[in-house]
Amino acid sequence: MNLKDKFIQFAYNFAWFTKLYFSLTMKISQNLPNCVVPLFFNTEQIIKTLNYGKLYKHDNIANVINDYLIHPRVIQCRLQQEKSFGDCDDHAIYWCAAIKKSNLAKRVWFSIFTMKGRWPDDTYQSHAVCVFQENDEKFYWCDYGKPNLIEKIEDFQIKSANLYGCDAVCGTIWEIIEVKNDDTPVFGKTKLVLPPKK
Repeated sequence: MNLKDKFIQFAYNFAWFTKLYFSLTMKISQNLPNCVVPLFFNTEQIIKTLNYGKLYKHDNIANVINDYLIHPRVIQCRLQQEKSFGDCDDHAIYWCAAIKKSNLAKRVWFSIFTMKGRWPDDTYQSHAVCVFQENDEKFYWCDYGKPNLIEKIEDFQIKSANLYGCDAVCGTIWEIIEVKNDDTPVFGKTKLVLPPKK
């Protein structure tokens, strides 16, 4: 682990600020056209609704704000219009809202992490996924496609980073404690998640 990795892990202690920022941008985005998130009977329906991640769109407002969270109802409207709507965190929050609202899992977490490319490409990037625990106690993580089984909740960042040829540096999870009547996900406590030491 190098100095930059240690600094990133330290910075994740302040992930509560990101949580507040994302909550604020979700609230602001509600002023855009929005539609009710439907109830789903299984995760396969959610995957199809999100069109397997093919409606991905980078966040960008006037080349000034490059990362924000869109409200699930705004995402729903864009999905119904078959329009591109957002990046990984927007996919993740929709997953979280849809699963929680539809009672498809026992617990649900919005999860973000930083990963580092493997030598010789040691660039850093961040990613967001949805993690959930089904009633049979098994854990899964998902972003654009079929949910992936993991042994324990901390494994989401390791498995996801592997798909991108990277190693996880640090992550955080916020449990979705409820979805309000207007489909707003409510974040619970922030928990730091470190990958196992090598």
